[in-house]
Amino acid sequence: MQTYTLNAIQNLQANLYVDVGVDIPNDSEEDYSNYYFQILTFDNKEDPGKLVYGTKTDLLKQYKIQEDKYPLFPGKGVEVNPDFLGRGSGDHSTVRFLLQCRKLSQAMSSTWMSETTPESEWIKKILDSYNIERNSYWLNNDELKSIELDEVEKDLLDMRIQYRKATEMPKNGQGGQNSQVKDLSAFLIQPTHIGYSSIALALLLTGNAYYKNAGTWKRICEPILSTYETIWEYALDISWDTFYAHRVDLSQAGGQQKPPFTKVTLGYPPRPDQYSLDPENIRKWANANEVGGDYPFYPKQDILEWQEQQLKVVAPPFPYLPLSTT
Repeated sequence: MQTYTLNAIQNLQANLYVDVGVDIPNDSEEDYSNYYFQILTFDNKEDPGKLVYGTKTDLLKQYKIQEDKYPLFPGKGVEVNPDFLGRGSGDHSTVRFLLQCRKLSQAMSSTWMSETTPESEWIKKILDSYNIERNSYWLNNDELKSIELDEVEKDLLDMRIQYRKATEMPKNGQGGQNSQVKDLSAFLIQPTHIGYSSIALALLLTGNAYYKNAGTWKRICEPILSTYETIWEYALDISWDTFYAHRVDLSQAGGQQKPPFTKVTLGYPPRPDQYSLDPENIRKWANANEVGGDYPFYPKQDILEWQEQQLKVVAPPFPYLPLSTT
């Protein structure tokens, strides 16, 4: 079993695209209650999925979404155990990145289990159809209205124009910027975003994909990526012919560069046969806990490895399981 020491983590940090200081500002409900966000919903197995736009207030109310465990609007993604490593540590972003890699691999592997769960079946449904265009809907109070993509683009453009007009310094130099006006569309993956075609995948990995079960909306996947990452850092894609994921910088020659600046392609090949990959090994990895068991991410708290901040298992311990980065 490979152990990740402090020196190994420091060597990995040079390869990160995320600076330690990059983070979403205070995400208290009073700050973002009027901001618009997106979620993906499925009423039943035959439903191709609805892309729902709405304010934080309306979405929380309509879908009974609880933010007590995971702040979602905007979302922070997976979080490192603060008892193991505080946010002020220079190694925090690296440890979080490694935890994201592990979580992504486990989520994809869960779809290969012989005995699936409702959540793993929905994950597979989204992974298999991540780039299919979904119908868009605006949620206003408790009214859900279908809207065409060109209408979405127009409404979002109007929001941006109003924001820029309110915050621009007048050409005559008189007056001033209105710092009280906010860009309410700031946390949306816009139709012009390079990763918009895979928005279903982005919403899955930020914990904002839901299915209805007995009249109750349930989250399909716990948050792995943050809202910030899926808008400003990563354009997501899937490759069905490799077990490895890879990241590449997006070239933007000339003019002002626009986010995202990196393209991440996740490897999601067909499941190997049982002679290449034991179904029991798939189950063990997909269900492995962060603490305890055969394949923990963190060491036990009462041993030296915890004090020295040595990680345990980051990548799959068996061959032919999806690796979420290279």
